[in-house]
Amino acid sequence: MVVCFVFVEKLLLQMISSNKDAQRKTILQLYDCLKKITAHEPRAMAQYLVRDPRLSTRNLAIKLTKNVTKVSHMPISRHLARLGYQNSLPLKTAMLAVAHREARVSWATRHLNDNWENTLFSDETAFQLFRNTITQWYKG
Repeated sequence: MVVCFVFVEKLLLQMISSNKDAQRKTILQLYDCLKKITAHEPRAMAQYLVRDPRLSTRNLAIKLTKNVTKVSHMPISRHLARLGYQNSLPLKTAMLAVAHREARVSWATRHLNDNWENTLFSDETAFQLFRNTITQWYKG
């Protein structure tokens, strides 16, 4: 379906550039009928991305399908690019800032001689050992 749509889109764009004004108007009307993303969807897409910038185009397509006819993830990606959105990995940040490291060392030295026999430590932190693979949308 998507391949067929892309082919028809390219064909109509070629016809637009080569035909006269009267024919151009009818071709533009046909082209508008082929578009599935109407004027209302860009605002909805922007609102979804403000709420969750890590949303993938496939999940965005699922959310838009609830309100609109079925839309593939590729037109959504192209439309977001036209609106000025970019998708990339977030910037790298240090695991711990210098101030955090100093605070940990000072806490450890203060409590070095405490009685730890009745203390239970638990760690529920999740670590990602390799780089972040979750991309985010931003307007740039």
